Amino acid sequence: MKGLICFELKRRLRSSFFVVVIIVLIIAIVMDMGKAKTLKDSRSFGDYPVSLTTNSYDWIATETEKRKAAYLKAVESFDLFSNTMKQREQAAFEDDYIEYARLSSFHMLLTYKMFGVGSSEISEAGVESVIGDLWQDVSGNISFESVDFRPFSSSYPDRLGTYLTAARFYQSIYENELRIEYTDENTTASVLYRYMDDVLPIALLFLGVFFSFESINKEKENGSLKLLITQSMHRSKIYLAKWISGVIQIMTALFIPIFIVFAAIFIKTGNSGLKYPLPYLQGIFSRIVPIANYAMTSEGGEPATLATRGIGHIATSVPMTNIWIFHPDVSYMSLAGYIVSIFILTLFFTAFIVAFVQLISTVINNAQLSLAATLSSMGVIILLSIPFTHGEQINVSPFTLFRPTRIIEGLYNITPLSSIIILFFSTVVLVMVGCQIFKRKAI
Repeated sequence: MKGLICFELKRRLRSSFFVVVIIVLIIAIVMDMGKAKTLKDSRSFGDYPVSLTTNSYDWIATETEKRKAAYLKAVESFDLFSNTMKQREQAAFEDDYIEYARLSSFHMLLTYKMFGVGSSEISEAGVESVIGDLWQDVSGNISFESVDFRPFSSSYPDRLGTYLTAARFYQSIYENELRIEYTDENTTASVLYRYMDDVLPIALLFLGVFFSFESINKEKENGSLKLLITQSMHRSKIYLAKWISGVIQIMTALFIPIFIVFAAIFIKTGNSGLKYPLPYLQGIFSRIVPIANYAMTSEGGEPATLATRGIGHIATSVPMTNIWIFHPDVSYMSLAGYIVSIFILTLFFTAFIVAFVQLISTVINNAQLSLAATLSSMGVIILLSIPFTHGEQINVSPFTLFRPTRIIEGLYNITPLSSIIILFFSTVVLVMVGCQIFKRKAI
C-alpha cells in the first residue's frame, strides 16, 4: 500500500500539469501583490484610519451649571472620551503604533460602555463582565467605576458587537506590539490572508476536479489498471492509493506556492507576521450546532448579514450602517493558528472532493464525459446549497465548505467542528461506495 502510494505520488508530482499549476498559482499571488500595491497608492487615509475631526459630545456643556453639577461624572467621562481620541491622533502622527493601538482599543471600550450602560437591556455589571478584562489591559489604570456616561443612552444596542470586535482587534495588536496591517499591503500576514480567502477556494475546486477526473477511467483505457491487478494488487488498495495520492497532490499544489512567497517576503522584511491577529467566532471550534450569520438590527428589525472581518478591515473603519453588524463573539487568533486551522479544513474538503470526483471517474469510463458530469453535478449542487450559507437555515452541504476563512469567521452558518464531521462522514461514504464499484468493475 505504501509503495503504491509513493509510486502514484511520483507520477502525479512529476507531471507537467502539476508544475504548471504551481507556477500559475505563484504568478496569481504576485499579480495580487501588484494589485494590492496599486490600491495602497490610492489609499486616501494614509497609514492610519485617523479622523482629523474629533467627535464632540457637548450636549451636556450647553446645560445649566446645576445640571452639569448633577452629572459631573458624565462630564468627566465625556472629557476622557474626547481626550482619548485626541491622544490617539497624536500617537498616529508621531508613528507610535503601539500607543495608537492601545488608545484605539480603549476608545472602543469607552464607546461600548457609553452605549451599553445607557441601554436598558444591559446593566453596568453586565457590561463589566464583557469588557472588564480588556479594560484592565488598555485603560492605563483608569478604573471602570470612575467612568459613567449616564444619563446618555443609545438607541442602537445592536452595534455593541461592532465596538467589542474592534476593541479586541486593537488590544491584540497592542499586546503583541504589532503595526496594523491592511488588505492592500504586501506584508506576510496580508498576502497570506488574501491567498487563503480569495485564491485558495477557487484553486481548491479547480484542482479537485482536474487532478482527479481521469484518475480511474483513463488508466482503464491505457491498460495500466489491468497491469496493476495482474500483479496481485488488491483493488481496494489501488483505489485508496489513488485517492490518498490525489489528496496529497492537491494539498502540495495549494500550499507550496504561498509558502515560497511567504519565505521571500520574510527574507526581505524580516517579519514573519505569525503573531498577527485574525478573526474567528469564539466557541465554534468546540460546538457542533451552527451559529447563524445574521443579526436582527434595530433599524427596521430586518436581519442583516454579519460583516466579513478580514485582515485590516476593522483597522480601516468600523462601519455603522445596518448592513455592517459585527457578532459580539468575534475574537482573534494568531496568524500561525489561523494557518493551521485553514490547513485542516482544506485537507478535509480536499479529501471529500477527490473522493467525489474519483467516484464519478470510476462510474463513467470516458474521461471527457466524466469531466462534464463532474462539473455539471458540482455546479448544480453548489448553486442549490449556497442559499443555506446565509440567514436562519442550517448549512449542512459539504459542497459549500470550500471557503475555510468564512467558516472560521462564522459567516457560513456552520462551525469548523461540524464542517469537519460532515466532510469526514461524506468522504467515508464516497470512498466506500467507490471501492465497491471499483471491485466489481470490468477492467
